[in-house]
Amino acid sequence: MKVLLTTPLVKHPVKRIGAAGEVGIPAGLLYLAAYVREHNPKIEVNIQTNRLNQYKGIERNMERDFANYDVIATGACTSEYPDALLMLRKAKEKGKITVMGGIFPTTNAEFVLNSGVVDYVIRGEGEATFLELVRKISEEVETRDIEGLSFMKEGQILHNSDRELIEDIDSIPIPAYDLVDMKTYAQITTGPIYSARGCAKSCKFCTLNEHWKYRYRARSIQNVVAEIELLRDYGFKRIHFKDEILTVDRKRAIELFKRLQEYGLQFKGKSRIDTIDEELLGVMCNGGLDTLQFGIENISQKALNSMRKGIKSTDIKRTVEMVRAYCNINPVFLFGWGGETQDTLLENSAYIEEVGIKERVIPYISFMTPHPGSQQVANPELEILTHDFNYYTHKLPIAVPRSLGSQGLRMMIAYFNYLSSITGTAHLNPPIQEDYIERVEGGNKQWKLKSRQDAQTMA
Repeated sequence: MKVLLTTPLVKHPVKRIGAAGEVGIPAGLLYLAAYVREHNPKIEVNIQTNRLNQYKGIERNMERDFANYDVIATGACTSEYPDALLMLRKAKEKGKITVMGGIFPTTNAEFVLNSGVVDYVIRGEGEATFLELVRKISEEVETRDIEGLSFMKEGQILHNSDRELIEDIDSIPIPAYDLVDMKTYAQITTGPIYSARGCAKSCKFCTLNEHWKYRYRARSIQNVVAEIELLRDYGFKRIHFKDEILTVDRKRAIELFKRLQEYGLQFKGKSRIDTIDEELLGVMCNGGLDTLQFGIENISQKALNSMRKGIKSTDIKRTVEMVRAYCNINPVFLFGWGGETQDTLLENSAYIEEVGIKERVIPYISFMTPHPGSQQVANPELEILTHDFNYYTHKLPIAVPRSLGSQGLRMMIAYFNYLSSITGTAHLNPPIQEDYIERVEGGNKQWKLKSRQDAQTMA
């Protein structure tokens, strides 16, 4: 049994490295590979890094790339889904068994299976389900009882029962970094690490907390440090903690960053306004933290309450000033929340301009994106403008609040482009061109109607 895990390309990447799109280490696939190898070494697993290959100028040739494998598997978020489907369609034409996992397939399993080119959808946390699936495929055993699996049998879609999350995530081996070109990655990107999985918060706009079942599970400090040492040995000077809230456990965060003081590395992490204080900040910065990211979303208290953020705008302002006295702060703002008014948009934009021109502040602006399968798809306050998933990158407005009126789209884009320019962050907030507005406003109506029907099926 030979398995290829392959990474989809993104048509409209936010960042570009040379002629390539975003080039990041495919941590999810590396976890899958490591888990399968540890539990069933008879199964050969390889990884195809299409984005890194694109950076290197290596052309993708699916006819050649898939030839020697039995199973072709990929993961996908919304913007990755079109290319993921393209790859699996080609694999299916070659007679391969096809598998898709990730956030998009988890919440849209029936839609994905109805494409006719995906044999199996893995829902939720994938390691244990994928291992069991490839083992049973290799043994030609029935897959009906595999938890967390959806598939089609005799024209009927079957959803096996959900799989429980892995309680001890230290039991998941360190990603199979040996399967990819880590030395090149170390030259062009940061080393990603998940010291924990999940988030117990309930912000209304978030889709990740549904994926992780509103649970938070942390790795041991020793386990995390062992992976950081490995990344350092590969040549990484900077590590990016991908945890949703790195500081949710204050005692653990202090212990971790005290351990990291000896490594001389730089770190970026995500926090939350109500989980940070000056003592904690000092320990983390002494341990190498150079940038702390916060999901602020909106400075308007009315909007914050509507989002169920559970924080106060006065605390946001105080914490921003506190953090930037120690390190870079990367506040993330959200345009287009359902119920957004001209007043809240103006208030938010004015604050972004105020802080965004200050030293050590690196604002990042996202657009509200009602992902298929999420609760926001059915939000009557939002008008979805396009169902071309290639645009679902959070950096393009694919929905507009009805409360902003007929000029809402142009208003959001005007503020976005102005703030991108005034804060000098066009590399993070790429200006939106006029042709995008024209494409959305004057798109093919027949195509848009069909896409809307598809989206309703997915919801």
